[in-house]
Amino acid sequence: MGQDFLILIGRLMLESRDICGVNIFRPRDEFEDFVYQYVKDNVFEKFDSGTYTERKKIVQIVNFEFQIYHDLINHNLDKIQPLHFSQFLFQEYENYGRVEELFKAGRLSAANEDFWQKYGGYARRAIKHLLELICIKGNFEKNIDHISIAEQEKSISVIFIAAEEMISLYMRSHLYNAFYEEIELVLDKSKFIYFDVKQDAEVRYDVRTIIRESDRYIPSPSILRNRQFHNATLRDGFLETFGADYASILDGLQKLVIRLADSQRDELDECRIISKNEAIDILSTILSVENIQAESIIDGFSLTAQKMLDEGRELNRPKQQYRAYKRGFFLISYKDLSYFIFSKRMALECLQILESEVAFKKLPPEWISKPISKGLDVLNNQAGRWFEKVVVKNLLDVGINGVSSVKKLTFKNGKKIQVPPDVGEIDFLGLSKKNDIIIIVEIKQVGFATEPRMYMDDLDKFVTGKNNYSDKFEKKFEWIKENYLDVTKYLEEKLSCSTSVRKVAYVMITHYPTFIGPKINKFSCLSITEFMMQHHSDSGWNFSACSVPCLSKF
Repeated sequence: MGQDFLILIGRLMLESRDICGVNIFRPRDEFEDFVYQYVKDNVFEKFDSGTYTERKKIVQIVNFEFQIYHDLINHNLDKIQPLHFSQFLFQEYENYGRVEELFKAGRLSAANEDFWQKYGGYARRAIKHLLELICIKGNFEKNIDHISIAEQEKSISVIFIAAEEMISLYMRSHLYNAFYEEIELVLDKSKFIYFDVKQDAEVRYDVRTIIRESDRYIPSPSILRNRQFHNATLRDGFLETFGADYASILDGLQKLVIRLADSQRDELDECRIISKNEAIDILSTILSVENIQAESIIDGFSLTAQKMLDEGRELNRPKQQYRAYKRGFFLISYKDLSYFIFSKRMALECLQILESEVAFKKLPPEWISKPISKGLDVLNNQAGRWFEKVVVKNLLDVGINGVSSVKKLTFKNGKKIQVPPDVGEIDFLGLSKKNDIIIIVEIKQVGFATEPRMYMDDLDKFVTGKNNYSDKFEKKFEWIKENYLDVTKYLEEKLSCSTSVRKVAYVMITHYPTFIGPKINKFSCLSITEFMMQHHSDSGWNFSACSVPCLSKF
């Protein structure tokens, strides 16, 4: 396969762009111009220039443009040899992955940083989706000798451009559809930027610094990535289901990926191919399980055309199970045999994502059994309690001492005040003597939302949905404000101190930064890393609070 790949690249002479010593494929300007003009012409055949503010109409225009790119991809995929193109895409995924690492580390120049945030950052998602489409189409033995080299090069470039634009549109369209209170689209045929949504310029969600700093405040390994901690709870369920425990299965898949990748090492070809039966045999030996069990394990880490077709795979449905997100192997048929194709980087990334979501009760359906489901429920509760302890430790580090899981106030004289059922348990109730404030903290162990569809889920959970987190938390801090004298006395007794409370403060703390945190106006909502970084940089309490006893807004 490596030789075929070298022949393909050598014949096509594809363009590349150097970013910090990494060469990534970028289509030539003539192909960029072709796609630009083709899409623009189609848009203005159907829609007039003008300013659009009706959400439904804007979504219609976006969907129309999205479909144009989708059709361009499908049309041009028929002109490219699928197996060779897959090799090319896996190689580019490796190259783009190396640049992504430089981006996350903040090592790109200003020009490359701008390029990456506008275009390059979409390429990795685009490549995964293209591999999904290739897997669905199949026909990996297709002969394209009748198609000229120039036409193949054009098709590869058009596909790459269209896939990136589809990702860009998809990422923005969910925000257009429901997130913004107001939206304005200007279509102007006379301008180069003919499709202009002014709200796009307002969105810049860059959490790199927060993620890099998180190790200062969240102990490593985080429970979300602690395979051995997970295994302590899930071990028996996995042993009963597969004959191997959870940690051994993840270790086994990791060893399988690395062994297969390194044994076929060709630094010019990141794509790996192995027969399905051979992969099952190797994993069966690694785990000391039967082949039927090894096959079930691999099935949970694989994508097949049939499963994607059955689920109706669509780019704009990120919660679909059968997508190249936590599944690192693509099953293809070649000369009447079944093979897995994959790359080391992509497969190991998928394995990391799979591991990081286990504590949120997310596992491949192929791995779910009753005993495993029970273990996931327990692990989810353990993860929540672990994060509560992480938050409490950080609060202590900045001089905020208090009590966790408060259901009632119990005083030394025997008096008891029950927190009303409709208010619910208070995650943390504390004092800052330095600032003379009572602090109520709501702690949320939520996953890291990486795309707008997930932002919408967070918006529903935190703000707009029935029984959302914000409404529940508001009841808690309103109850504390109404009872601040009793609460102050309770804390002074519990903490053996005296204080002159001037304010009641309230903050919601999450594990990861959330896109919707700044959108909550009732109280401060931020990640533990953001909270600690801001607390260290400020001289006083600069989060949500109100004065007492008059309780006027602070």
